[in-house]
Amino acid sequence: MTTNTAELIQHLQQEVSSELSRTLIEVQAAAEQELESQIQLDPARYYSENTEAIQALKKQSQQLVTFAQQALQDLFNKQHRTREQDEPTSFDIAALTLVDEADIEENVALEGVARRNREWFSSKLEALRTALLALREKTGRTMNPDVVDPLTHTEILRDALKAANLPRPLRMSMYRHSEKLVNESLERLYAKLLAELQEHALIDARDNPYSENFRYKVDKQPQPAQPSLADTITNTPLTSAEQQRRLRSPMYAPPTLPELAGPLPG
Repeated sequence: MTTNTAELIQHLQQEVSSELSRTLIEVQAAAEQELESQIQLDPARYYSENTEAIQALKKQSQQLVTFAQQALQDLFNKQHRTREQDEPTSFDIAALTLVDEADIEENVALEGVARRNREWFSSKLEALRTALLALREKTGRTMNPDVVDPLTHTEILRDALKAANLPRPLRMSMYRHSEKLVNESLERLYAKLLAELQEHALIDARDNPYSENFRYKVDKQPQPAQPSLADTITNTPLTSAEQQRRLRSPMYAPPTLPELAGPLPG
């Protein structure tokens, strides 16, 4: 257990930074694997574009992590929230009338991911806000709640990819993998943070969704993204020739980002 407030806040911040860096690395690896698989299935169609994207990713990999860490540090330096709990994300469609259509498409999808994450983790987020407020009331210091908000992690991912000026096919691939990996990341992060805060008596076990003594045992958990039509159809074994035929067919093209955004869970 950390011994003072400064050490506790520093430890919480390190957990957030470490988890975000891990997620970025995992998203990069998943996207690279997807692009390489496309090259193997249809070299004539994908080799040039995907090879260029993979090379760009290798060059910019560290820059992505550095950008994300700096964005987090800016938030760590502010103990107060910079947005209200239910405020729309910075990729609000009404503010994008002069933005390129492709950018709007990406923003719509990422907003859907962020909103779903808020729904899935509602009880954990409420517990974290309660504990961080207790820390402020007890010591006069706390960690900015924005750093654990799913919207923040989604925005940092988006901004890091654009700052690195990565090719759009690569960004599309990384977005496709981000929802599952960000969900897994937030699950790990929230469990660690709440365990630490409970250990410091800043939240009761009955109010910690990860505790055996949590008063409400029913809680929504992150679910895997729904498979696209192409994923569903190609789940059965196919010959190489059939795989290539389907790759060339518009019917089996990867889903557009608005499709990935999907509706909020009921």
